[in-house]
Amino acid sequence: MKTIYELQAEVEKLGNESKNISNKIDLKESYRGVKSFDADLVINELNRLATFHENLSIKNSGENADGHYQAAKEVRETATYIIRTQRQRQC
Repeated sequence: MKTIYELQAEVEKLGNESKNISNKIDLKESYRGVKSFDADLVINELNRLATFHENLSIKNSGENADGHYQAAKEVRETATYIIRTQRQRQC
């Protein structure tokens, strides 16, 4: 038999999963009808976001700085992934 804490953790996990699904659906709805995105616009915005987090990581210290550094790294990796995937599709 599960404890109340285990049940609460499961309910929280299900709630988070449900919230993530809703966010993905909302995002998909927001660009419905847009056939394509301008590559320069997408990459420039991702670069701007990565630079923003890099600057915050330099200004801050400790765990908060590490979080911003990691966010910048993930955004740059996402931009690289988008470019590589698009190039592979064009071949």
